[in-house]
Amino acid sequence: MIDVKRLREEPEYRCGIERKRVRPGLIDELLAAEEIRRGLLSEVEELRAEQNAASKEIGRAAPDERAERIAAAAVLKERLTDREPSLSVAEAAVRELALQIPNPASPEVPDGGEDDGLVLRTVGGTPGPPPLDHAALGESLGFVDSDRGAEASGSRFAYLMGEAVLLELALVQWVMSQLAADGFTPVIPPVLVREQTMEEAGFFPTDRSQVYALPEDELFLVGTSEVPLSALHRGDLFDADALPLRYGGYSTCFRREAGTYGKDTRGIFRVHQFDKVEMFVWAHPDRSNEEHERILAIEEKIVGG
Repeated sequence: MIDVKRLREEPEYRCGIERKRVRPGLIDELLAAEEIRRGLLSEVEELRAEQNAASKEIGRAAPDERAERIAAAAVLKERLTDREPSLSVAEAAVRELALQIPNPASPEVPDGGEDDGLVLRTVGGTPGPPPLDHAALGESLGFVDSDRGAEASGSRFAYLMGEAVLLELALVQWVMSQLAADGFTPVIPPVLVREQTMEEAGFFPTDRSQVYALPEDELFLVGTSEVPLSALHRGDLFDADALPLRYGGYSTCFRREAGTYGKDTRGIFRVHQFDKVEMFVWAHPDRSNEEHERILAIEEKIVGG
């Protein structure tokens, strides 16, 4: 979750977040809610300190003063009981707003959307247009059966058939072997996670509409193994020299693809269920860029074959 203290005190940190086009007014709403929370926290902590002091005074008071001390302590308890729920509400409001705010963009990242990106380098040649698109090719070879997938499960599902299955398994095995050779620990993580895990990975609340839910079990199907991998070391503390910890996660992934009606409806693009290998690294913030470049280099090696 975003560091509200840095957001309040460091203009550059705030600027890096605003470059990612957060909802107008969201940051100001968060800072206002945080100001309310801090005021209530100070008030509650002061009342708790006064209540503790009053309890000690009762024990030290003379018999004829004890009733007065008890009455004073009761008033403090009543005031505290009145303010603590307000603090809980304020804390929940801050959390709800903070979860909607992304991490700041790197200064090197250009402003804008996909069309404003810069090509830093190209790996491999640029192939010409194929005689058949992937959907037609897959169907002609008997690799993909989207029609029967739709009959069984609805739109954006497909059966992967025959040699296509062996090809996918071979690719997964090869890529995982490459990652293991580069120091990544192979992991097959759970594909059902709790809401807390989705929040901590940054997918809730902003991407909730893309996630399949099992309400009765309070579980959610992941759209990437990044989500369960992010929870692998929840609550753990590491010495800096124990990092980085590198993991290669393989999982089936699920996405509702809400808002993509009419886009890439043929073949196996934008399907609701797919398999994917993900690289995930726990690293010291000062090593973040270095690890990112390492991941890019591995991807380039894999793409280059």
